[in-house]
Amino acid sequence: MTGLFDSFPTSKLMTDVFKATIGAALALAVFVGAGPALARPDTKTAATPEAIGPWATCRVVFSNRDRETLASFRRIPVAVRDEQKHTGLNVRLRKDGVPMMLFVWLQPGFRPFWMKGVAMPLSVAYIGPKGRVLAVEPMEPDTSGYHWPPTPIIAALEAKTPILEDAGIVAGTKVTFHHCPRVKVRP
Repeated sequence: MTGLFDSFPTSKLMTDVFKATIGAALALAVFVGAGPALARPDTKTAATPEAIGPWATCRVVFSNRDRETLASFRRIPVAVRDEQKHTGLNVRLRKDGVPMMLFVWLQPGFRPFWMKGVAMPLSVAYIGPKGRVLAVEPMEPDTSGYHWPPTPIIAALEAKTPILEDAGIVAGTKVTFHHCPRVKVRP
């Protein structure tokens, strides 16, 4: 069986250019397909907590290399669904006085955070697949820049500043999750 272009006279240069063009088109299609994940969160998707259903809660414990507990936070709301992630801590804090929120994903990935429309400073602890804090980043209120983790994450704990800093949570801190939905830590 012959290919579509087999009957046309071609040179090696034409074949290489054709392959490069197809490769670039495929790369562009993949990038455009990922566009919504890289785009700014749509402020119209933010909903009130009641509109997006009940929130699961869990306990998160942070400990240092000597296994001493630095902090144990109970009843942390867990943002599992996209609607909950878009709602974010800003709405929960204003409505319920909740000072922190855990965001979780099934697969490790680079997950950006942004502070557009958020009235107070927050900090985010990026948590890697092995259950360690990768970085703690302070975020200024009402800014439009993205805050990216240094490597792929499975979870992030967003908290009102200076809760994480006062607890001594830094890169390398071990994180233990208790009854947290969808959190999968690899040994």
